[in-house]
Amino acid sequence: MSSNRRPWYKWWPKDFIVDEKVQCLSPIAELIYRRALDVMWQANACQLPNVCQSLTNAFGKGLSQNEFEKAWSEIQKQEYELFKITEDGKWIYSKRLMEEMKECENISKIRTGLGKKGAKAKAKAIAKAKANGLPKQTSSDTDTDSDTDKELTLKGTYVPPTKDEIENESAVKLKKDLQAASKEIYDKNIFPKVNAWVNTMRKSGKNDRAILHTLLRCIMKPPKESCWAYCTKIINIEDGNFNERDHQKTA
Repeated sequence: MSSNRRPWYKWWPKDFIVDEKVQCLSPIAELIYRRALDVMWQANACQLPNVCQSLTNAFGKGLSQNEFEKAWSEIQKQEYELFKITEDGKWIYSKRLMEEMKECENISKIRTGLGKKGAKAKAKAIAKAKANGLPKQTSSDTDTDSDTDKELTLKGTYVPPTKDEIENESAVKLKKDLQAASKEIYDKNIFPKVNAWVNTMRKSGKNDRAILHTLLRCIMKPPKESCWAYCTKIINIEDGNFNERDHQKTA
């Protein structure tokens, strides 16, 4: 996937801050590590050449070569190795970023397939209407998109909304997505008590967008720990973020 189709990526500040390896980095090394993740995400293959001078040029702005090398030795300390190196030694990459990229690619493929199926269904409906001498139908008076959604749902393909969609979708669409995510996570036996958890969060005043975002995280990467505890931990972080975004939209 081209980096142009990855303008943003999921960032978990709490995970970063509490990481023991990150806590052991000097301020300069931590800054370089953070810069490296951003630059790496923008690379087409989500990896960078394992050449010190190239890395310095990429995210060592304002640092001398000696300063950069010292900080880089902290990042790649043998017991830390925050970045992995390919078998041929030519590239460095982040295992976590690679996982995020694959997830991003999978969602993109699903959405592309959904779009193609919808386009074919619409073309078929228009051709049928034309053959019968009926007025040309528009997207507002056809239901081909919903039919395509039903078809994919029956096949067991769940298409989660993107972060931008969660932030901007209407209350009606948000409710449908929340129901779909709850059903997906329940049907896959990831979180059997998901409906009880959602009701508990709503009663406590949690933002529905934050609830949906939390469930999607649990679907994409099911935790090894208790799902109830995991989701509660995530939403306690995300609820404030989504409340702030909603406030900014109405301010």
